[in-house]
Formats: sequence, C-alpha cells, structure tokens
Amino acid sequence: MAILDEPLERGTLSGALARINGALTQLHPAERRVAERILNEPGQAVALSIGEFAQLCNVSQPTVSRFCRNLGFSNYATLRIGIANDLAASNADRLETLTTGTATPNFATLVTALGAIGEIPPAAYALRTASRVEIWPTPDLAHTGAVLADRLTALAVPAACSTLPMYWTSRARRLPPNAVIVVLTRGTTDGMMQTALSTARGRGARVLYCTAYSAGPIASKADWIVPLPDISPPDIAELALVEALINAVRKGCDQAIPDGPASPWVAWPYQQTVFLPNGAEPIPTILLTCEDPPQPRPVVLYFSGLHQSKESALPGTGNNYVCRCIVSALLNAGCHVLSIDARAHGGRKREWENAVAQLRKSFTGEGEDVLGAARADACALVDGVLTLGITGKAERLGVVGTSWGGLQALLTFAGDPRIACAVGVMPVTHVSQLPEFADVSDAPRVLTGQPGAWMGPCITPRPLLLIVGEKDEKADAFHAQQFIDILKPDYAAHEAAEHLHYIQIPQLDHKEHPQQITATLAWLQQFLL
Repeated sequence: MAILDEPLERGTLSGALARINGALTQLHPAERRVAERILNEPGQAVALSIGEFAQLCNVSQPTVSRFCRNLGFSNYATLRIGIANDLAASNADRLETLTTGTATPNFATLVTALGAIGEIPPAAYALRTASRVEIWPTPDLAHTGAVLADRLTALAVPAACSTLPMYWTSRARRLPPNAVIVVLTRGTTDGMMQTALSTARGRGARVLYCTAYSAGPIASKADWIVPLPDISPPDIAELALVEALINAVRKGCDQAIPDGPASPWVAWPYQQTVFLPNGAEPIPTILLTCEDPPQPRPVVLYFSGLHQSKESALPGTGNNYVCRCIVSALLNAGCHVLSIDARAHGGRKREWENAVAQLRKSFTGEGEDVLGAARADACALVDGVLTLGITGKAERLGVVGTSWGGLQALLTFAGDPRIACAVGVMPVTHVSQLPEFADVSDAPRVLTGQPGAWMGPCITPRPLLLIVGEKDEKADAFHAQQFIDILKPDYAAHEAAEHLHYIQIPQLDHKEHPQQITATLAWLQQFLL
C-alpha cells in the first residue's frame, strides 16, 4: 500500500504532481486530459468531488478512477491528498518547480526536494529492515543501481544489484521473506521485468518503483513510487535520488544517539567474546568497552530479541537496527556493554536448532525451564562482570533488553538484587501474546515464569522503566500496563513510586522509535551513570 493511503506528516511532499507530469506521454487521450487539468489547475482536483472533476475534464468517473490506479494511487481520495500536500509545500521545495527551469538545479537542493517526498520515509524503513534488497535497473541506470547497492551495503543493508534481466525471475524465486525490490528506470518496462516482479510479489516482496514515467502496470502494483526528475545531465538526478534514499535510510533511532565515536553503521573496535562461568555451561557474551584497556565505568547487560544472538546488537555488523542503535547510544553515554545470548539463542543452542522450537519444548515441560534458568543466570552474569574488573562496584550495573530481550532483562533484574536498574524496550510481558506461543498461555512454566506479582518483592524498590508502543501487538501495551499496575503497591510501600515508570509511545507498533533511546539514556543517567 502506498504512503498516500495514509495521512502524510506535516510538511512532506507526496510527489504526486511530479509523478503526473512524468506520465503524460504514456497516458491515453482521455486520461491525458485529466492529467493536464490537474497540472494546470491542481486546486480544482483538491476541491472537487470525483464526479465534479470528471465533468470538468469531460470524461467519465471510471476514467478518473482508472487514471488514479495507473499512476499508483489507490483511489481519487489518495490522489487529492497527494496534490494537497504538494500544494502546501513551499515553492522552493517542490520537485516539479526544480525540474521545469532551464538551469540544472543545485545538487543539494535536488536531494532535499526528493527527500521531502512522502513515499521516501516508508520506503527507506522497508530498505533498512529488509532481509534482502534486490536492485533491478534498466541498462541506462546500471551505474546508479550499483552505487545504490554499494551505499546500502555500507549501512549493513543486504543489497545487491543485478543488471541482467534474464536472471531476475530466477533471483526472484530465491527471495527470502521481507525482501524489497528497487526498480530503476527512465523508460517503460518490458515483459521480462513484469514477469520477474510478479514472481517476486508471489514471494512476498515489496516494490519501490523509481521512474521518470510513472504510469503503467508496475505503477499500479508498486508499494512506493518515487519520481525520477527529468533534468540534464540525467546522472545528477539519479545520484540525487541515491543520496535522498541513503539519507532516509540513515534516519531513525540513530538520530537520538548522543554524539560520540559509536555509530550503528560502523563496527566497534573494542569488543571481545567472553564466556562467563556458569557451572557446566558458560554464558557466551560479547563485551564492548569504551576504550582499550577499559577503565572502570558503569556496565549495561544487554539482551536482543527473539531469534537474535549477541552478535545482532553489534554496531556496524549486527542485523538488528534498533539493537545496534541502543548499544551505540550506551557506548557514547559512557557505558561498557555486555551483549548476551539468551537461553535457546545464539551460542546457547546448536546451530541447527530453532529458538522457538526449543522454547516451546521448555514451556510445555520438556527439558530445562528457560524462564527460571534465565532468572538464575543473573548471579553468574553479575559475578562474571565483577570478575572482569571493568566496573568499580555492583551498584554500577544495569540491564536493558529489547522485545524478547526485554523479558530477559526483567528476569535478570529479578534474579540478582545487585543490579541497580533496568529498562525494557517494547518488552514481552505476556509470552502468549507472541504468535509463536499463542497456544501455551496456560502452561505452568509460562504462568509462573513470566512477569507477574512474584517479581514485586524481587525488584522493589530498584528503578524500573518500561517503554512500549500503543499499537504493538507483540509486546502489547495492555499487559505491560497491567504488569506496572501490579508492581505499584510494592513500590508505594517502599516510598519509591518514582522508581517505577511506564512510557507509551502513541501510534507505535513493534518497531524502533527515537524516544526509546532518549528515555533509556535519561533513566540510566538518573540511576546508573
């Protein structure tokens, strides 16, 4: 679904007028009359109903509807929203204004105009979180495709550019779930491209269509359409588009990271694998220190999400964007970070074993109780950190976790009173809320091991912060709030109500948000740093 099907943020462009202008030569005569009327008098399209506007253009309502679909708009209403947002933008920022003059526009200005298009941010988010990005350029844009692939790869996005159409369909058949196809073209696309895209669609891939001619069969099926400006020399527009996409990919949680040497996009030099003693099975971790040799500083124990290993959170190389951002922020805030493999994850399972399958076995009574064992691991983690000599005292130890890692953080916090404070970022507080475990809600190990009233005496009055999204269906706000409400009497009894805090981010589902980082750092600044 295109971003135009949703409300656009204030101040963004939809690129609707530029898209219509680029499609003029491809449209049938009746649809061209609609396009020309919009370009000449865009305010009328915003003000009039579809029937009134069709009459003004001397065409039928179905013609207007077909025009909308051919340009990638789901209906006339989304077209009107797009035009209205373009009209609301300042004249200097409007893409069609920049491309109608005789002089080549300034490169930075062109990048800014392209970056303001409303479809860029959601497309960039899809690129940033994709399991794989396939870039398919037409021959004249092969260099642009290669540059985009290289730039994305430098940001740890798994991207590849293929310039041979004969292989696109076979590549599409091998796409993993959550892949994104980027189509780059200045002309119309042939049947080979359409066949390959249909195959990719069948694999669940989404399509970003970057084109100078925005009508046709691909436009009607694309998830996002970004107009490629028609200016001379053309490579200026192409490279500006790459720059705008890369800028958008970089935007996100990393905007909230405090200044410092750590970045989610760059590998951290001071890191080493450490196995902490824990009976017969040492706990595999990766220690990231602020310097080498490390000076005594606060230490944060960090857990990633379901299916994620300790490596997932490593800046520059990890595959979890939000975890990389949080770890980078912690390093820049002056903390050493210990990234930990949770039970049944990473080095704590055999390579061929599936984490969900192992957890399900445990929840149904087979083998070790992973929730209880996670709680018991806390003492080994604290003892191990103190043995490393990287923090002066246990009071300078905190624990942070994301998603499933948020649950691990809560269990670890409850397992050792020496941990000073904890933060759960979109934490799982009700195991059966995850689709993978929806049928184990009544399992005894789940009922007794997941967060509940039993945690009150274990963690009170130490500082605890939970950060959740209002629309999150995995780490849902309802159960997180319920857990906080259960704990409130214990904290009140210790006159420590200010040590228990809950933040709900409006409209956010299970994904990253800059406030997750700013709130986490503020909490640690107050109680750990």
